[in-house]
Amino acid sequence: MTSSLGPFAALALAATLAGQTAVSEQKGRGKGTQVAQDSFALPFNLTQADLPRVEVFYAFYSGKTGAGKQELKVKAAGVTLLRTRSMDAAPEIREAPLPPQAIWRLLDVLAEENVFGLEEEYPAPADPYYRRLLRVTIPGRTKSVIVEGPAPAEFERITGALRFAASMALPETLLRRFFPNL
Repeated sequence: MTSSLGPFAALALAATLAGQTAVSEQKGRGKGTQVAQDSFALPFNLTQADLPRVEVFYAFYSGKTGAGKQELKVKAAGVTLLRTRSMDAAPEIREAPLPPQAIWRLLDVLAEENVFGLEEEYPAPADPYYRRLLRVTIPGRTKSVIVEGPAPAEFERITGALRFAASMALPETLLRRFFPNL
């Protein structure tokens, strides 16, 4: 399955990262409000001091015996990509700092898509041949979602936004050559 970033989330993230004013559509308010990148409230009642403890983890694990893994971790401090070609292979790891605006916008997408309202597991209708794991950790809360089959659109938009945010630090995050399954 491929991940996609919704058009509004992609636009808001790109505008913020470009240093422009982003339009934030907030539920229940009707029209969007202009929000400067340095003066908006973080979702989930987070403060700037909480950001170093925020982590979003996304992984793909094959059901094949001896298969490798693909993992993506986004934190305020940066992005870590890890992949192995087989279970016994040495991991290939890439790391880079992340612009702070990327984590801010990613948190907005997580809130908009109600990440904490997703079910814990979306099982495959038959024996799964893969497992995708999304884990969001913020101070005082952790949410893990396991997908072995079809996933809801919210999950796909979250993982697309995650990959897009990570690509601000490591562009190869979006290339299928590095992560063929994420």
